[in-house]
Amino acid sequence: MEQVQAFKKIKKLPEQYARNVLDAGCGPGSLINGIRDLLKNKRYLGIDLEQKFIDRAKEKLLKSDNNIEFSYADIMNFSGGPFDFVIVWAVLQHLPDTVAAIKKFHFLISTNGTLAVYDSNQKNEIEANPKIPLLEEMYEQIHKKRQKVREKIGA
Repeated sequence: MEQVQAFKKIKKLPEQYARNVLDAGCGPGSLINGIRDLLKNKRYLGIDLEQKFIDRAKEKLLKSDNNIEFSYADIMNFSGGPFDFVIVWAVLQHLPDTVAAIKKFHFLISTNGTLAVYDSNQKNEIEANPKIPLLEEMYEQIHKKRQKVREKIGA
């Protein structure tokens, strides 16, 4: 899973101080499932606006780990926290006001917390700040594969 591979490069960032992790826009819980072995002994909360994703995540993961919770929630109206590590993976592109969303995430982070945002811009290029070489390499490979597929189908 590409998300987990990217997090292997940054796992030391929150490992030393993070106690609780929020995956905002968690979908079916794949990212939490993948990083819980990288960031051990943490409390995880995944929130999503799609109840079907929350239900799927609960079916997959809650039986195996009591440090994980999933909840139906609108990110913009979510009032939990503070969290030591907030992950926002491929979510901003679905929100109408990304500036307001970033401000909201700021209020969800603890004083020394970290916000990790990974998303596409309108050119389907990926940017990360700070730069994460593995993430850039991964998306360069994905872009090359997409380009080959487009060439094959004449798109």
